[in-house]
Amino acid sequence: MQMDWRMAEFGVAAFPCGSAPRELFAHSHKPIRSLADYKGMKVRTAGAWAEIAEKLGASTVILAGAEVYPALERKVVDAIEWGTPTHNIVMGFEKVAKYIVVPGVHQPIAMHECAVNKKTWNAMSDMEKKQITAGGKMMTWDLYTKLGHDDAPNWMTYVNSKKNEIIDLPQSFKDAAKKATDEWAEETGKKANDWFRKIWASQNAYKDAWSQAHRYR
Repeated sequence: MQMDWRMAEFGVAAFPCGSAPRELFAHSHKPIRSLADYKGMKVRTAGAWAEIAEKLGASTVILAGAEVYPALERKVVDAIEWGTPTHNIVMGFEKVAKYIVVPGVHQPIAMHECAVNKKTWNAMSDMEKKQITAGGKMMTWDLYTKLGHDDAPNWMTYVNSKKNEIIDLPQSFKDAAKKATDEWAEETGKKANDWFRKIWASQNAYKDAWSQAHRYR
């Protein structure tokens, strides 16, 4: 469905070509042990979460990638979200902010896509299209498993650190984030085009189907 949307709205053939595991929720100067702690915090983030986090009481800031580390270091922001342990440890966020907060309720998985303009795509043979999309699927699996493999030892660096404290978000925070996300989607759906509503409905139907998986797996 998303491929149909990209072609209809943007004139490109889009397909998956990468995936990353769940991100960390935050590197923070302040502990986030409850929703009350999160309220009023100045948080660097991006995308839909920038709007959803404000529903939870945070003040969100969108910064270019190169500005994120110095903003955290100088305490221009209270906290930042960036990526998985592998992405974050390269940046060195743990060196300038004590608290590492998990799990990344804002991004349980990230999908990457590649896009080919419609004219070029239509000029390809069916075999070429299959080869390119197959390559994208292989890259999706390769990136996901590589990051998962690298995340484990990088996470242990945080666990073994004497300078950092890891905080697990309580269930009450996760529930509030889910509620705020659903509200955001409903509000956005009223303003957006039909594609948003169709894709959101499709995602929820798929999620509901998988909610029964524990009964047979």
